Amino acid sequence: MKRHLVSKYNADDKKITVYKCGANTNHFNIKPKEEKIALRNELGIADKDVVFIYAGGTAKWQKIDVSLNIFKGYQTHNPNSKFLILSHDKEQLKTILEDEKWNSIRKSVITTSVPYTKVPNYLNVADIAFLIRDNVILNAVASPTKLAEYLACGLPVITASVAKKWVKPEIEASMVFCDEAAEINHKIDKAIQYRNADAIRQYAVDNLSVEIDEKNIDMMISQCL
Repeated sequence: MKRHLVSKYNADDKKITVYKCGANTNHFNIKPKEEKIALRNELGIADKDVVFIYAGGTAKWQKIDVSLNIFKGYQTHNPNSKFLILSHDKEQLKTILEDEKWNSIRKSVITTSVPYTKVPNYLNVADIAFLIRDNVILNAVASPTKLAEYLACGLPVITASVAKKWVKPEIEASMVFCDEAAEINHKIDKAIQYRNADAIRQYAVDNLSVEIDEKNIDMMISQCL
């Protein structure tokens, strides 16, 4: 948003402080492997399974249908895969999954709703996360908190090219841009295989944490006094 205001309206960047709606990186973090294995067992997920995750609502702009379609294509490539969906929109999600086009993957989609305090535990079960948005200016100037939460838990992210507006180039290797990716299944496998969870998390801590937001706001206030 800051870059947009400066480039389009010639705004003074020194008068703009960015608050990115970061994640609490003390809460969203990488859990011990034993906890991941225990929760996978509880959910009926095998150790060999590749687990995709989506946490959020089911509104049209949140692109749950696109995520399901990508998972459908991936499961043809690798049947040992599961899609874990965390959402409070239980009835809408049930309606979506009843569509016959999801018949082939329905048994591999696990849906549940958990308290905010438990979300990081479930994110740690996964190997890769979904956060897909249309490439429009409204999304280009956003900074989704969910992105920060995924990255803080060390997850690579399947997203769209609009996400390049949200991050620095250094983290793009841990992202799969579904609207650019030919051979998307190969790119998903590569993102998971070469995942450096600690480095992904460190990017979130350094760039997308609520602690950074608070420092920026404190700095802005001190400059105004």
